[in-house]
Amino acid sequence: MGRYKTLGKNSLYVMIGTFGSKFISFLMLPLYTRWLSVSDFGLTDLLTIYSTLVTSIFSLSLNESIFVFPARQSKDQQAKYFTSGICTVLFMSIIVLIISFLTKLISNTYGIENSFADNLWLIYALYFATAIQTYLQMFCQGINKMRTFCFAGIIYTGATAIFSFWLIPKMGVVGFVLANVFANLSSSLFIVLGEKIYCFFSFKFFDRQCLNEMLKYSVPMIPNTIMWWILSAINRPIINAHLGLEAIGLFAVANKLSSAVSSLTQIFTSSWQVSVLQEYGKKDFSEFFNNIGRTFFVVLILLSCSMAVFSPFIIKITVDSKFFEAWRFLPIISLAVVFNGLSSHAGTLFSATKTSKYFLYSSIAGAMCSIVFNILLIPWIGLYGASISFTLSQVAIGLYRLYFANRIIKYKYLYQFAFLFLGNIGLLILIFFEEWIASYCLYLLIIGISIYFNRTYIISICKNCGLIHS
Repeated sequence: MGRYKTLGKNSLYVMIGTFGSKFISFLMLPLYTRWLSVSDFGLTDLLTIYSTLVTSIFSLSLNESIFVFPARQSKDQQAKYFTSGICTVLFMSIIVLIISFLTKLISNTYGIENSFADNLWLIYALYFATAIQTYLQMFCQGINKMRTFCFAGIIYTGATAIFSFWLIPKMGVVGFVLANVFANLSSSLFIVLGEKIYCFFSFKFFDRQCLNEMLKYSVPMIPNTIMWWILSAINRPIINAHLGLEAIGLFAVANKLSSAVSSLTQIFTSSWQVSVLQEYGKKDFSEFFNNIGRTFFVVLILLSCSMAVFSPFIIKITVDSKFFEAWRFLPIISLAVVFNGLSSHAGTLFSATKTSKYFLYSSIAGAMCSIVFNILLIPWIGLYGASISFTLSQVAIGLYRLYFANRIIKYKYLYQFAFLFLGNIGLLILIFFEEWIASYCLYLLIIGISIYFNRTYIISICKNCGLIHS
């Protein structure tokens, strides 16, 4: 049971450390929607999307390498990986700064006005602060400094709330960006100074071989991160072109609420990834993987169904009334949560086997779906099209990763997942036609079937916890 306890301990640390960073936008959502107009909220979402694109290209995905390579290494070797990586991250930030300056100069010279050119420095600030904080926090996780990882997340959460209350009511969109920048920098400062991570940095530790190892692993993931950006974010510029910033604001609300649930899965998979790296290749790993996976997927289905059936209520209590129409898109997007979790769970096997190419292949499939369906559906059915396109792209990437992961470890519960998934689809159809009584009945049926499928496992857990006696 040691591996299960380790997973539970790591999950607790990751939950505390990332709860704020993942959920702060959700927790602050009522205030954001009160402080900002629908169009301004849409603009903040667009700027965040642009900064994510810049990060996808210029961070070189070194945050993924710094999590994998220092694990179970000597302190000197960890310092070599850390120094080599952080020097590269800082060098790339200088390159981005130069490119930003030249881009701004060209846009001013030729009178180019758009959301990207007009807010270039805000986008760069978001990129820089996020890239540094993410690298430092992932290094802490990689060397198993989970307490540091945890407190860094807490610092970020508190700083985001403080700076948001201070800046957003006064400065609007600019205040939103600055609040996130200062929060990331505060968290980074804590990691560097408070926990003495600077001890791992020295120019004498810079090692080309270590850097080459990291880049060999991370560079193939750059196209993957770009593809991931396309499948999750390309809809924003298209929505902006056809429907305007207000439409982005409504879609962003629905997306952030579903992202809050996705964050729960990401919290789990982050800690689960640590366990997979430690346990892969050991005896009974297949059973361990399937036991956790089965429970995880049932929880995903139930979360998706719950979010869908209670979507009007969720929107009503979480955001300002001017965003209420966003409830119509939340049920569709909630289905994407299931396949996002599916792809994350399967992806842990790719990290353990260092087969990062499968990240790329699956992301290409998802990105192509996103481009095609967004171009076709958004001009036709508006935000319904954006929601369907986003979900279909997540379905594509989830099924693709499942196919390759099943080659490594045989999944033993796919028929259960398929049956519950069909129930979820039926629920969405009923909600679309606003057949609420039938929706609630089907929702209860799905819960009952989930319990029945997993009755043996549930009884076993209850016995181990002393809740029932043999």
